[in-house]
This record gives sequence, structure tokens and C-alpha cells, in this order.
Amino acid sequence: MGLEVKRKIHSYDTDSTKHRFVAQHTGRTFGLGAKRWPKRGSQRRTVPARYEWNDGELIQFTGMKKKQLFIFDVLNQLFFEKGYIKQGALVLEQDTMLSGLQMRRPNIAYFTREQIKQDRKGEDVIPEFVIEVISTNDQINLVEKKITEYFKAGVKVVWTIIPEEQVIYVYTSRRDVKVCIENDICSAKPVLPDFEISVAAIFGE
Repeated sequence: MGLEVKRKIHSYDTDSTKHRFVAQHTGRTFGLGAKRWPKRGSQRRTVPARYEWNDGELIQFTGMKKKQLFIFDVLNQLFFEKGYIKQGALVLEQDTMLSGLQMRRPNIAYFTREQIKQDRKGEDVIPEFVIEVISTNDQINLVEKKITEYFKAGVKVVWTIIPEEQVIYVYTSRRDVKVCIENDICSAKPVLPDFEISVAAIFGE
């Protein structure tokens, strides 16, 4: 997850949304990883790699910490074991346009092979399953805000993982959430029906 940090202003319209972008970052250009916003005059503007974008504001993005990388390793191994690698991939912190006004970077997201092809062509795609690893400095209201954005955009399953407490919240909607601890099973149904694992298996030494 990331901390929300407002930046001062440089304004311009994107061709797709005609939305007035409001941000400034130490005189540098803004970017969406390899993607770039349309030209304005002779310049291209992109959102920096450590930021997300929400309704005209740059949001500082901290990403997963090194000590949390084991979570991705465990889940990626499960993904391979269940044979899902044939139909898609789990991707770390991919630029994801949730709408014309919002670009987020889920800590982990599932993209189908077809979505990966579409993304390669420059098309915006929405993962149906995302995972956010919550840090101690994440604010609960901002976590809830991001979950709301995901479901509004078409995400079907969201896991929020809190390593310090070894607890996982499995959302299938904003109203439907399962709190998982110890031997409780976390599932990615209906997106990945066989992608199931206990909390203990994720955090086991």
C-alpha cells in the first residue's frame, strides 16, 4: 500500500479524459512505468515509479518491503503448483488504470494471458484478483478507499494481508469479507477456484 501525499500543481489535460491533472514532483516528468501520457506540446508527462495517481493527485507509493517478499514467493509457488501459470500470471506492483482518473499499483495482481496481450498493445486491463500487503504505516481509511476503488473498477476478489498480526481479510465484495487467522483457508474463488491456502502456510517458517 502507499501513503497519500499531495503535490503542488502542474496542469494539463489527457486526451482520453480531458481531466485536469494536478501535481508537481521536483521538476521531473511524471510516468506510468513504460506507459506515457499523451504529448503536450513537445513534452511527454509520466507518473514516477514510486507513485500512484488518484483524481488529480500523486500518491506516494511505498510498495512491498524486502521482509515481505516471502509472501509473494509462497503465493507464486502455489500458483505454479495449481497449474494457473498456463492461463495467467501473478504480477508485482503493475501499473493498473482503474479508471480515467485513477492509476494504482496493487502489491500483487492476477492477470490472464489475454489481459497480458492486451496490456502489451497499450490497452488498460483490470485484474480480477488483487492482494495488498498492509504495512504498519498504512492508514485504515486509505486502505478502505483503495478496496472501494478496486471493486468499483471490476475486481472480484481482494486479499489484504497484515504480516505483523498474521491475519488476512478476504473480500469478495465490500460487504462480504472473511477474516482469516491460523489454519483458516484463504480462497481466490470465484476467480481462481483452486487457489486456496491457510494463513499458517503463508507465514510458516
